[in-house]
Amino acid sequence: MSCPATGLKDFPIQNTVTVTETLNQSVLETSQLEFQWGKRGTVPQFQTNYLTEGIYNSGDQTTTLRIRGNSYTLKFCKLSEPLHSGFLTAADKTLAIGEVLMVFESAAALTETFVFVCIPIVNKTTTTPSPYLESIRLDRLPGRPIGLDDLLPSSKNYISYTTCLHQVTQGKTNPIQANVLVFTGGLPYTTANLLSVRRKMNSLPLPSPLPPNSAAMPPLGPLAEGLVAKTNQTLFLLTSENDYRQYIRFSTLASSSSKSEDSGRRVDSTNAYKCVPLKPDINVKDNKIIIDTDKGVPLSQILEEKAEDQGLGKITPGMVERMIAIVLGSAAGIFILSVFAYIFSRVTSDNTDANFPWLVNKTKDLLPMVFVSIVVGIIGFLIGFFTSTT
Repeated sequence: MSCPATGLKDFPIQNTVTVTETLNQSVLETSQLEFQWGKRGTVPQFQTNYLTEGIYNSGDQTTTLRIRGNSYTLKFCKLSEPLHSGFLTAADKTLAIGEVLMVFESAAALTETFVFVCIPIVNKTTTTPSPYLESIRLDRLPGRPIGLDDLLPSSKNYISYTTCLHQVTQGKTNPIQANVLVFTGGLPYTTANLLSVRRKMNSLPLPSPLPPNSAAMPPLGPLAEGLVAKTNQTLFLLTSENDYRQYIRFSTLASSSSKSEDSGRRVDSTNAYKCVPLKPDINVKDNKIIIDTDKGVPLSQILEEKAEDQGLGKITPGMVERMIAIVLGSAAGIFILSVFAYIFSRVTSDNTDANFPWLVNKTKDLLPMVFVSIVVGIIGFLIGFFTSTT
């Protein structure tokens, strides 16, 4: 079987039509896209050009989406060369330096098995660069858990199209429909910073010499589970506004949500704190530091300060009162035991002499040992008490 003769084929498709606001408004439709973004408290890592996101690479807090009543789960996320620069505005087309590709899949969808979410990266300076990309570049989180929603441009406008791909399964080739979403606002990020992110892909060598003003992003590479991106040697091309209106739809993402609540903590690598003095036995475990995201300091420091505020780690009037009460209570207990011993000796002694030789003799024998034991016990208690509170 193969894809139909008519309709869009390939991924990505190409576009030579000049994109304007008027053209997009002519194909406007209400968005039916909903995201639930997984959050993470560790710095993202690369496996080749794949990020450690989705069920292929991470089983924790994966991202899902719903579109037209169908639910999809994130399979993987990767960075690549620009794929959809033709759908950016005329001013931004030449600024495209890379693209984020998120691949979602649904086993229950009757038609569109895959959804590809694409975010072009454009070479622009910004005062608020993507926290996700910055955490990779700087090897530390921004002060809170992050998610793939931190890769979305501030403009939530996107175009969508449905395309046909080939999937090879057990030696058979079958046509597969995929829904493609492209956020046309573009994610601003400088070439120099994206090149720093690219260097984190240690298993993918950089070209030498580097092309000028290039982030040297890798090519698209294989898609999921035997998907063949190209059905023909030449990618499908939109050449007229009629083609654009026939195949493209324009929408705005209304809202999205987080699947996990902000825990107030994040985990940083010690590599991000090369010039910061740390206490290895207190702050660091397995070369990781747990950071309180509200105050931006190690969690161990917060707990230590809290303990001090509650009176732990210093002597308070209440502690002194308890210590005095313990000493007096011990002395009172010894006195009461002595009284009982005296009464017992009176009752059991055969000698009615006032001196009670049985008690006197026993007291003489035990007094030194009892006295020394009491003194040593009190001194040991005081030493232990003061050393444990300093």
